[in-house]
Amino acid sequence: MISNQEQAFKYFYKQFPDGALHISAEGIILGLNNKAEQLLGWHEEEIIGQLIHEELCPDDSESGHQESRCAFGKDSLSKFINSPQDSLPNKFDQLWVKKNGVYLHLETQLFITYYKPKEPICFITFKDISNLRFSPDETQRLSLFPELNPSPVLQLDEQAVIHYANASMTDMMVKYGFSDNGFPNILPDNLSSITQKCYDRENFINIEKKFGNRYFSWNFHSIKEDHKRLIQVYGLDITERKLYESSLKELVKLHEVHSQQKSDFLSNMSHELRSPMSGILGMVNLLLDTDLSDSQFDYLDKIQKSSDTMLILINDILDLSKIEAGKLEINLEKFDLIDAMYDIVNLLEFQANQKSINLELRISPAIPNTLIGDSLRIRQIIHNFLTNAIKFTPSHGYVCLDVEFDKQILNNEVNLTFVVDDSGIGIDEENQQYVFGKYQQAESSIVKNYGGTGLGLAISKELAELMSAEIGLTSIKGEGSSFWLKITLPIDIHEEIIDAYYNKETNFFKKSTALEKKNCLIIGGLTTTATILNEQLKYWDAETYTIEEPETALQYLQSNNIPDYDFVFLLDIDDQDLIYQISNASEKLSINCDQYTNTRWISITQYPEKKFIAYLQELGFDALVKKPIHPMKFKNLLLECLKHIPGSQREEIKSIARIEKHLNVNKLNEEQFEFNILLAEDNLVNQKISKILLEKLGCKVSLAINGAEAVKQYLDANNNPFDAIFMDCHMPILDGFEASQEIRMLEKTHKLNEISIVALTANTAEDEMKNTQAAGMNAFLSKPIDKDKLISILSEIRKRKSFT
Repeated sequence: MISNQEQAFKYFYKQFPDGALHISAEGIILGLNNKAEQLLGWHEEEIIGQLIHEELCPDDSESGHQESRCAFGKDSLSKFINSPQDSLPNKFDQLWVKKNGVYLHLETQLFITYYKPKEPICFITFKDISNLRFSPDETQRLSLFPELNPSPVLQLDEQAVIHYANASMTDMMVKYGFSDNGFPNILPDNLSSITQKCYDRENFINIEKKFGNRYFSWNFHSIKEDHKRLIQVYGLDITERKLYESSLKELVKLHEVHSQQKSDFLSNMSHELRSPMSGILGMVNLLLDTDLSDSQFDYLDKIQKSSDTMLILINDILDLSKIEAGKLEINLEKFDLIDAMYDIVNLLEFQANQKSINLELRISPAIPNTLIGDSLRIRQIIHNFLTNAIKFTPSHGYVCLDVEFDKQILNNEVNLTFVVDDSGIGIDEENQQYVFGKYQQAESSIVKNYGGTGLGLAISKELAELMSAEIGLTSIKGEGSSFWLKITLPIDIHEEIIDAYYNKETNFFKKSTALEKKNCLIIGGLTTTATILNEQLKYWDAETYTIEEPETALQYLQSNNIPDYDFVFLLDIDDQDLIYQISNASEKLSINCDQYTNTRWISITQYPEKKFIAYLQELGFDALVKKPIHPMKFKNLLLECLKHIPGSQREEIKSIARIEKHLNVNKLNEEQFEFNILLAEDNLVNQKISKILLEKLGCKVSLAINGAEAVKQYLDANNNPFDAIFMDCHMPILDGFEASQEIRMLEKTHKLNEISIVALTANTAEDEMKNTQAAGMNAFLSKPIDKDKLISILSEIRKRKSFT
């Protein structure tokens, strides 16, 4: 007998406005209302007792699903019944199948009730939403979208069978035809595998295909259409884009070819310009080594300076061409920071002295000295900073190179800052943005008044970027400028040594105990010079006392109660009378008195004349130090002075004052090399210069005017073999590279000892150096020939000979 509760429940779902199914906890259909019969096409007596999942859920491969995945399967119903109320969703979008097999898209909702305790009864309400997803207008608009689309659109199943094609696609299939396997020719060849992959993974796939002279991009993605999964394909004609890309590639190739041609042209022009410049500079140097009148020396000096300027410009153009061609490489190697900076300043001191500019160098005493980096390029940047500073600083001004570092050393690296300060003309703020530009200067008037191309700073910026460094400036019009370079470099020292030697507060190297607590009196000097000297002495733990005005120092020394000084430094004082008065101001400190001969007297000045040096020697000074001060050499000098025995006769001053450029040739006579040299050089001027330089060094020189003749002479020299071959790289008939390769092959064939081959070239490009190495050459000597470099190479040849 049906209970009142059960009868009320049955009445409720029978009158429900939406479709309603009454099912058991196992998913068995117990009843349905009239709306459900209308929607599903089943009469109640036909479906009662059937499982809801088996009867109403689709079972075809397109839309079917397993019972375990069905919201109304036995397991799902059990889970829903046994879970707390509202803990699981009870609304579902589902596909059901009518009695006649038509799919219905339904919105269903599950409810649980009980006739008796622990006897749950479920009923499901549902309504058809198949026609409610889009309004009629939306449905029409969406259906018109593929039809009116000018691009091809089609729909395929996983076997690549076409279900739909719009008008554009139909036209294309008619125009381009079908392949043997029945697929449209314009679609990708592996169509079946593409659709299957897209179907299985439901991902987006894009494939490009060329057909004839047309290019198409096909986009595959999974969709649902009429309750079935399909693959929709959307095509784009990308012919114009492909042709544009192709033209861009051609333009890139043309640009690369043009850049290479420009680089080769500039490199060749550089070589052609450097060759006659080598002749000019070589001849000038040879002439400077002869007896000359003052006017002759003046003429030659001007020729040499003009030639040096021309050579700098040629090098700048070559560097620029290498940078623009992407061929300039950064070479990392060990270098001595102090020596590198001192050499640059020393090189430019003559220019500074001609304008009476005080040129200073300050390197932080605690700075790690042996670093790893491209010292050549760092020197090039600093050299550009300094030459510009000297050029744009009026007479009697100052230029100072300051090298500082971040005292926090991390990962064996140090952060360095190079700053070049000057008291020059300065640069307007609005023009500072143009300073590092490639083809312009800050102001056009600068070119008229001071000359120059502006390439130096532009190249400096490019070099800084290649080394991952920063470059910049600060300047005030009329007050001077500060150009700076910030760079991080590794330290050439192991971490355990850093831990042992590095003081995290101030210093890096152990201090010299020999100078500790030594009393030092500093007299006179410009503020910068005195500051640098004070800093350096204090770093070595010396005690310092400074008197800026020489007249004040004179009064101080004439007093009766003065301390005993180990060192007295006279800075930038060239007045001989004043020097005499100061040095003899007190009998206690008189350098002519034996009582306090332990006081060492040292003069520090920028550009001492020979007569000034002689006067200091006459007074008995211990040393003369020429600015800028080299810290390590200065320390060694002080230690040497401390070795003097009180009361003994002091050694003569070994002056490091100015040596005119024309006297540098005398250095060649310091060492002799009795070598038998073969010189292969087709340029008669450079041939003569090289021959004279080698002969001045004691070499016997044989000549060849091309590579072929050099190879022949090498083979014929059985009785008197050559010690080395100096080979010009660019010669007629057989160039230096080819000749060197032939000589290396002959050595292997005849089992001969390897002869030293030195490359001579006016082309200093990186590729040129690599080519010499590839050809088997042992050394590289650029033109114009640097005499010190020549001596260094001959010394290396001597070492090689001693091991063979």
